[in-house]
Amino acid sequence: MSIRAIVSLAEFSSIIRQPKLTVVDFHAVWCGPCKAIAPHLQRMADEKKNSTFLKVDVDQAQEIAAEYRIRAMPTFLLFKNGQKVDSLEGADIQTLQRLVQQHEVATVAPIPSDEELATLSNKQLFTLCKEHHINAEGILEKSELLDAIKKHR
Repeated sequence: MSIRAIVSLAEFSSIIRQPKLTVVDFHAVWCGPCKAIAPHLQRMADEKKNSTFLKVDVDQAQEIAAEYRIRAMPTFLLFKNGQKVDSLEGADIQTLQRLVQQHEVATVAPIPSDEELATLSNKQLFTLCKEHHINAEGILEKSELLDAIKKHR
């Protein structure tokens, strides 16, 4: 996935309101550390399908940079539902990866139909319970697992 360049505060505000993680790279074209981390950031954006990656050139989008009091480049802000959940100043890709991993929400597939559920093994049903945070502790019978999953719908 490409990293989307943003210059408008209205567009920026609209995108960061989404429930999935939004990672914003505040950078400048003249910034050496920004250039050095850019390929690593692109690789991360390609790998992290459950997150949105934005870049804001502080010289082109001064209103956004001022709104968020950006004083160092690069600065990374992480948002969910319009709220800043974390930040990082500096070109530290390992720390940024850890922060993204910590805040990223994986997409969970919907619970299959009754017919599809019936074809799954117990192991697959337990995995489904775990993914959907369904308590399957102490359940041994397939019929009980199916009932627990169906109640969760």
